[in-house]
Amino acid sequence: MRRYRNTAGEVFRFGVVGVTATLVHFLVLNGAVGAIGAVLANGFAFCCAVGVTYFGQSIWVFKQQPMNLYRLRRFLVSAIGGLGANMGLMAILAEGVGWHHNLVFALSLVVVPSFLFFLNKFWVFKGTPQ
Repeated sequence: MRRYRNTAGEVFRFGVVGVTATLVHFLVLNGAVGAIGAVLANGFAFCCAVGVTYFGQSIWVFKQQPMNLYRLRRFLVSAIGGLGANMGLMAILAEGVGWHHNLVFALSLVVVPSFLFFLNKFWVFKGTPQ
């Protein structure tokens, strides 16, 4: 029972970190867009959000040492995988099947973070780095 309670806590903290990273992305984007334009501001904001996500997941969600190149590389692979999954769902379901993009976005809000939680728990932040 304790194991499930621990996983439930991780899922909750993972969600809080995700919402926080999304808020950081939004705030940085809107703060920088006037100075450097939407595309550069979005790229900068995305990088800030990825940083928040990495440190939040390292320290708070999975209770690991954040300054670890091994885990950081794996985390970046998982982040790129999440981006690819998100874009793939949009391409297949919105462009290919014809679903409305907001429906696909809503589906992505469930599918992609679920995939990333398990990837991060059992691959990125699992055990001692090699």
